[in-house]
Amino acid sequence: MEPNSSGNTEKQNNLGEAGQDSHSSKRSLVAISILAIIFAGVAVFWFFSQEEKIESFVDLKGKVYLTLALANDNAADLYVLDIESRNISKFLDDGFVKYTSEISPNGDKIAYTAAPIDRESKFAFPHTEFLQVYVKNFGNGIVGKLTDSRTNAKRLPTWSPDGTQIAFTAQYPDASEDDFSIPNEWGVGVVDLSGNIERIDSGTSPFWSPDGNKLLFLKNDGLYTYNFNDKESIKVWSVVGGEASTNMKFDVSKDGLLLALSVANNRGLELYEIISWEPFQLTLKQKIDIGNNMAFWPVFSPDNRYLIFQEVSVSEENGKLINPVLIIYDIKTSERMKFVSIDEYNFDMAFITDWR
Repeated sequence: MEPNSSGNTEKQNNLGEAGQDSHSSKRSLVAISILAIIFAGVAVFWFFSQEEKIESFVDLKGKVYLTLALANDNAADLYVLDIESRNISKFLDDGFVKYTSEISPNGDKIAYTAAPIDRESKFAFPHTEFLQVYVKNFGNGIVGKLTDSRTNAKRLPTWSPDGTQIAFTAQYPDASEDDFSIPNEWGVGVVDLSGNIERIDSGTSPFWSPDGNKLLFLKNDGLYTYNFNDKESIKVWSVVGGEASTNMKFDVSKDGLLLALSVANNRGLELYEIISWEPFQLTLKQKIDIGNNMAFWPVFSPDNRYLIFQEVSVSEENGKLINPVLIIYDIKTSERMKFVSIDEYNFDMAFITDWR
């Protein structure tokens, strides 16, 4: 009996040792797996945090197109801001007063509004003739005048996606008041490259849908779309408070997926995601913090990652707008950068209209 008992004991010991080794191996594998997962997580977090930190503002490029007038002057002209050098220089210096511009989709033309300068003009700005829509071809230098109509204060020309038409805004002769701050006192028009004009609706600040079938524009109570197929305007977004102002500047990204809106009276800058153009739907993506300042004229970068806009402080003494600067905002990281001061220019005549 003793040998058998001893043999069983030895077998049990061997089995116990094998079981312990198996459990130990499993515990080791689990520990190694947990460490691997933790290490991978830390590595991924580090990589993306470093990527964000490194990428902000280092890929800025292109040119920003502005309308500016020197301080204490109303003779606005077209200027260009070179992003790399941060240098602002006059563009198309030809003796005309000019307001707002946009580069064509393929980059070969620029559309703008202009009139001959006349310092004795009865108009609020130094020109006797009505502002008209012009196009300059960069290749041959030819300037063409597309409109010759009696609508005042034409501005904000914007190209259709196929580059065959230009939408713009103007004050029509039948406007009931002469108040630049009321959107419905303006009208939206479209002109083709042969000079044929179509009046669309009352409102201001037109932007094309990516397919060119619609215009998005601002009326007194919010945003509307105009459908070229059925010739109808539909309200698609109500302004908070129920009453809009032309001080509410907005821009649509080049891909038609984002909308930036400055609500100057409320000192806010908001970024919306355009979910659909048919039907038109948008949702608030983020509110951009500008503190106690005011923001105007947001414009998207060519890659739709950045916004450039005017920012001004409000004087505590008299409520005047002071210290105007151009701010670049990184939508991806929510970082902002003071880019260049425009204090030497007349802020009332300062508009940002394009970034290419």
